[in-house]
Amino acid sequence: LAKSKYRHLGWLVAPLATLIFKYYYLFTGTTPNTYISLFWSNVCLGWFTFYYLGLLLGNKIIKANYPLKIMVPLYFLSILVQVAEGYGWWLMGASNVGTQIKFSSFITSTLFLLIVNTILNRPYIDIKNRFLRSLGDYSFGIYLSHILVIMILERIPIYSGIMFPVNSVIVVLTSWIFCYCGYRICGKKLSGWLGLK
Repeated sequence: LAKSKYRHLGWLVAPLATLIFKYYYLFTGTTPNTYISLFWSNVCLGWFTFYYLGLLLGNKIIKANYPLKIMVPLYFLSILVQVAEGYGWWLMGASNVGTQIKFSSFITSTLFLLIVNTILNRPYIDIKNRFLRSLGDYSFGIYLSHILVIMILERIPIYSGIMFPVNSVIVVLTSWIFCYCGYRICGKKLSGWLGLK
């Protein structure tokens, strides 16, 4: 998709999935059945925009160096929009109004990633950290496996007492180790099919 002439369709994946699986049930006041809930909780479509943006930027398929004097104020404005949308969700009876899976959250996170990308692409910044590069190389595998990793970690008693953001760091590192080891065991071709790297 990223290399095709239809690459712009990739931007619709997360918003359409969120509209179908989140907003529909919020606005109708209904609850999805077991199969729909299972599908939604395991496919991670709501986070696809962030992975796709990283894929396009990291592979130089798109360039997005925008002026920080515009991006930073937009970022803070988007946080205010998030608060307003969260309040609207609360008025409709939503229990998790701080969810990452709402339209305003997509905007805030995308702006943040574009700001970071702009800063990292400054000529005087050169990232040579091998671990960060490896983390980027395995990002798709981390994206695919982190839900399973969370399910496994939640069965370990000591993990349940660890708070954010430390628990998130543990999930990312554990997912990275899983993908790294899987790549070493399975090799390049099979790892590609499994989505490890």
